[in-house]
Amino acid sequence: MPQLDTTCPSCDAPFARRLSLVHSEGVSTSQSTTNATGTINTVGRHRITTVGASVGQSQTQRSRLIAPPAVPPLVWTAGAKIQLILRVVGTWIALLAPIAATNTFGSFLGMVLLLLSLVWGSSFLIRTSPTESELAIYNQNTEVQRKALQDWESTFSCSACGHQFIPPANTN
Repeated sequence: MPQLDTTCPSCDAPFARRLSLVHSEGVSTSQSTTNATGTINTVGRHRITTVGASVGQSQTQRSRLIAPPAVPPLVWTAGAKIQLILRVVGTWIALLAPIAATNTFGSFLGMVLLLLSLVWGSSFLIRTSPTESELAIYNQNTEVQRKALQDWESTFSCSACGHQFIPPANTN
């Protein structure tokens, strides 16, 4: 099995570390709980006990600078937004129309309209298949993101000079 030469090519310092390790060492989580007891000077001297808790996370500047590549946000096309709005509005109309019809036209017609509207309303919730262009864009973005994360995971950082590099495999 080939070993990695982690000697920095810039300053020849040995034992550079992976970016993922340097990043995780710079992130810390803290948690604390505080109990307090006191009295209020009123006509019955009430005793009050409170409990406070806090949770936080801190990160070093170096850890922030070498964070993994950000995941790009999900981009909605205008057509997808309009389609979602129509589905939500159509479902509400499909569910509310039979209730109004039952009160107006009687129970039998209302029940028929209720069943038809439930079928119609549920058809709005069924997701249509993405188009070929949407699939191509998704696959391209996913491949770019996967490659960037793979490069980040295999990159090392020198503790002495800060140089970042991908070490060559040693076959010795």
